[in-house]
Amino acid sequence: MEPRIAKIRQHMAQHGIQASLFFSSTEDPNFFWLTGSNAGGILIIPANSRPFIITNVMEDERLKEESNVKDIVISEGKRVSEIIKARIPGIRRIGINHNSMTVAMLHNFKQSLRASYVDVGDFCNLMRAVKSPEEQAAIREACKLSVKIYKEIINSFSFETELHLAGFIDSRVRHHGYEPAFPTIVASSANASKPHHTPTHSPLESIMIDFGVRVRGYSSDLSRSFFVGKPSKEEIEAYKAVAKTLDAIISKIRPGVKCADLAILGEKMLRGHQAKVLHSFGHGIGIQVHESPIISEFTKDVLQEGMVVAIEPALYLRGKFGIRIEDDVLVTKHGAEILTM
Repeated sequence: MEPRIAKIRQHMAQHGIQASLFFSSTEDPNFFWLTGSNAGGILIIPANSRPFIITNVMEDERLKEESNVKDIVISEGKRVSEIIKARIPGIRRIGINHNSMTVAMLHNFKQSLRASYVDVGDFCNLMRAVKSPEEQAAIREACKLSVKIYKEIINSFSFETELHLAGFIDSRVRHHGYEPAFPTIVASSANASKPHHTPTHSPLESIMIDFGVRVRGYSSDLSRSFFVGKPSKEEIEAYKAVAKTLDAIISKIRPGVKCADLAILGEKMLRGHQAKVLHSFGHGIGIQVHESPIISEFTKDVLQEGMVVAIEPALYLRGKFGIRIEDDVLVTKHGAEILTM
């Protein structure tokens, strides 16, 4: 964690920031990334002294066991702003993550801790986009388990409804000692035309599933489409087009490639179908299920070695069906390694 904190401090020095704050209560991924813990607290990184965490008596024991930051301050009824001012006298410029701090929290801090507040969240997002070997190992394990569960579904298919299948997926994830990375999606027939459908009692016919596993704080993201019974001609054509597009995009992945170019390729290959493209062609995965980079024609993101991206081309025909196939891919020195094979 120390190299990460050192890079943040370099960024702080360049922008005249005297301390940066990260809040676990807002599910700021940087809190876990910098401490190794999800326990409740506020991580403060001063420019010129060691980092510390402000917490309460309900969370300090967890933090002492889990956190790599060992200076734990129990608030004991004191205002957080007072503790910060006592530890960092004359603080005038503070870094926060605008992506996770609420308007109400920022307003309260501005009232109690008079300073200018600047964003460090985007910088942290860029740093987190390239995964360390340890992070890659956790994601690889999550992907391996996701594929194992999918094979169990196919090899012993006896499910009757969306909820039945979603319950099976979640139970298998927990059976292996982990948690789902996000609410599992199982969508059948017309329901699959809604990308983020919530499972219901609908019977299973043309099926789209999207689920993930969280291993040591890092996520997988796997989507598959398959059929119970005979698919329509439209569904077959859409499936073939999406599968071909997935393969084409992955074949182009390597360091230095513009993410916008991958999205433009996907758009070109899926153009002309009655079913529509409704979202980007992929995203980074890590602590968050959706993080940098974004595979969109509107982004300036560029692939780097060590990034892990979920590639998810899809076609949706409103009220009829949806086809989405998604694989998680590690960007290697010379190309791509598919982690969800």
